[in-house]
Amino acid sequence: CGKHVAVEFEGVYGVTKVVVNGEIAAIHHYGYTNFYVDLKDFLIYGAENEIRVIVNNTQLPNSRWYSGSGIYRNVNLYVGGPVYITENGLRITPAQIEDDSAVVIVDVELENLGPARKAVWALTDLIDAEGGVVACGKSLVTAFSGEKVTTRQRILLPAPHRWNVEDPYLYTANVRLVYAGDDGSLPKNAGLAPAENADSLDEARDDFGVRTLTVDSMHGLRINGKEVKLRGSCIHHDNGLIGAATLYRAEERRVEQMKAAGFNAIRSAHNPCSRAMLEA
Repeated sequence: CGKHVAVEFEGVYGVTKVVVNGEIAAIHHYGYTNFYVDLKDFLIYGAENEIRVIVNNTQLPNSRWYSGSGIYRNVNLYVGGPVYITENGLRITPAQIEDDSAVVIVDVELENLGPARKAVWALTDLIDAEGGVVACGKSLVTAFSGEKVTTRQRILLPAPHRWNVEDPYLYTANVRLVYAGDDGSLPKNAGLAPAENADSLDEARDDFGVRTLTVDSMHGLRINGKEVKLRGSCIHHDNGLIGAATLYRAEERRVEQMKAAGFNAIRSAHNPCSRAMLEA
């Protein structure tokens, strides 16, 4: 009780009604976009809870391409502390990119659900593709009750390994929230993993690449200063005989096949593609 609890539906096709313990918690009309349902006002703590998803897909035909029906993409449960990182509240922007360094701007949006003002530390680790921590950042944030606050960190990343079409190298930004001491100090156990640190409130992570993009009438598109000719193709959201259900391995395999055939760009036709396709 007192925590932030939400469920995300990455894709449900048809007019969707989410009912939690007999109460309507959300209605969503578009089947190709994700949506979040805040559960904290509908849950019965310490008891079994029921979430029902009711889909009306009777208005057929209603799509230019085979849409599938019902829950066809992943469903995710989010649980955070009284002060938590909002959904989509982590944004990473590489800037000032040079051969020997880059500045990684990390914006973190927090919300305080508690009844009183709270001070927390946002601790950020930048992790390379081999799993090593290559840079760190931290910021002290104070949020009043019911307030959303965004904190910005500028972290120096040494010798960045650049992303390009032939070498899609990714870093990971991992952000954790811990309560600050009464004097605003960083707790001694702040470096412990969330499972070992009772003061850990929430955690979020996302992948990012370091690259420069420029477009002009003389050189066209350049990635890291190198001209790149786009060889693109359109794809639909379904996977042929597999159907509309989103399977991560199926999306990866499709991207692998397209790259092997010489493509380096895709267009999602005719609707927003899945998170799995974006990650692939």
